[in-house]
Amino acid sequence: MASMSDYHAGRSLHTSNRTEVLVATRRSDGAVVAIKRTQPTQMALHEMRMLRALPPHPHLLHLHAAWRDELHLHLALEHCAGGSLAAALTGGSMELGAALDAAAQLLAVLAHMHGAGVVHLALCPRHVLLASPLGTEDVRLSHLKSAIAVPAGRTV
Repeated sequence: MASMSDYHAGRSLHTSNRTEVLVATRRSDGAVVAIKRTQPTQMALHEMRMLRALPPHPHLLHLHAAWRDELHLHLALEHCAGGSLAAALTGGSMELGAALDAAAQLLAVLAHMHGAGVVHLALCPRHVLLASPLGTEDVRLSHLKSAIAVPAGRTV
């Protein structure tokens, strides 16, 4: 089972009243990840279960490992160095080609999730992460706290 001792913690990327996200380096192979440390609420546990249950997709944020300690749930997630789409848009608009690429990637991951019987329910620019700081060429959908599993044969 993974633990915080498997990682070298770096700078904080985000802090809120319940959650902190840190850049970290996995000691075993030097991989850079984002460690989301949060209170083990039902929503946080639900997000972990959703990330574990969904088949991999290139535009779905990857969960490397998850563990609990006395106080927190820790999720070792794919690090997206470009930050959120919301933050990228604060400086203005996007080029049309980049916007179309991002939209196509989001539609692909949403179709993947729907095919697996999962609906996101909280799609917004804050929950779309940019894999690199160079732009929106490669996006990841995150924040599955509100996602729901829809039983086969039912629609939303």
